[in-house]
Amino acid sequence: MYTNEVDLTEQSGKNILELLFTSDELLLDELIKHIQDHLIEKKSTWVEQNFILVLRTVIKLSSCKKLQDYPSVKIHNHSLLQKSFYHLIKIFFMDCLNEMIYRLKKLFFGFI
Repeated sequence: MYTNEVDLTEQSGKNILELLFTSDELLLDELIKHIQDHLIEKKSTWVEQNFILVLRTVIKLSSCKKLQDYPSVKIHNHSLLQKSFYHLIKIFFMDCLNEMIYRLKKLFFGFI
């Protein structure tokens, strides 16, 4: 059980994101909240620089509502970032679409 003693300070953003995914699988709600808060408060620059990776990870996790909402709150507060955000969303959806096409080809044609 999580005892509020996880120090994420020295961990990379990627390691923290992997811990978040694992915590979700294990249903460790308090740890999930702690990790989300840490990413938003202490690693916000990393989250912004790795927006697509973070979004692709947390979009699958129903327990990560705070991180799912984080980009829209951040962008709403900074209107200059809106164009960049829409461009990133376009890239994200194109990436997802390409992944789906790849998997469908593999499924139907059995190669690639």
